[in-house]
Parts: sequence; C-alpha cells; structure tokens
Amino acid sequence: MLTTTQDKPVPTTQGKSASSLAADWPRHQQAATGDRRQTQRYKMAIPALLELEGYNVASVTVFNMSMAGFACYISQYVEVGTRCWLKLPSLPGMPQSEWLSASVVRCNANVIGCSLERMLHPDEFEPFIEEYRVAA
Repeated sequence: MLTTTQDKPVPTTQGKSASSLAADWPRHQQAATGDRRQTQRYKMAIPALLELEGYNVASVTVFNMSMAGFACYISQYVEVGTRCWLKLPSLPGMPQSEWLSASVVRCNANVIGCSLERMLHPDEFEPFIEEYRVAA
C-alpha cells in the first residue's frame, strides 16, 4: 500500500514480515529518493563497529535499523553531516560483512542516527532481522 507524504508516494510496511521486504523492494527504492525514514525500521541489538571521520573505530550497539539507515549509542557528540562507516558482524552462511558508508543525520545526547549512502537490499538486510531483532 502506498501513502502520500508531501505529494511523494512512500511505502507503508507496518505489520509486514521481513520476508515481504523483497516483494516491496521497488517501493522501498522509490522511498529512498524521498524521505528515507519511511522505510520500515526494526528494533535490534546488533554489536557493530563504527568509524567516524577523524576518529578511531569504536564498538557500538545498533538498536534501530532499516534498509536505509541506523541508530546507535555513542559516547560523544558528533556533528550532523559527519561521514561514518558501519561494520556489521558476519553471519553464518553469508559473505564477509563490508564497511557500510553513511552520514550522521542527527545526534541527541548519546544517540546518533545515520543515513546509509546505499540502501541495503532485502537479501542483505533480512538475515540481520532474523538474527538480531528484539521484541518491541
């Protein structure tokens, strides 16, 4: 189902399972050209590595993720617009995880929200939902 936000069609995925993401992939890509926060976000607990431009690599916990971005806890203030790279853990049966390029879009206290430069494909994203999703 498509809804409209400021005259831009965006997908609604509320109540859909992770396995239906692939079927909705064209609509998710369409949303990526507009408000990327319209992609379905999941509560997670993913141990990951984060490198902020100009800083060392740090261990973080990604607690909210979608195919278009993520939020994690961090121990320092970071300017909006800062480039960063996220390394998710490798999962059994999946290729070695690579660094995902992103930029910080918000920073509140000890939480940053980042937008991925390249939207994840459902085949890349679904295994993390299955492995790391936490109850709401």
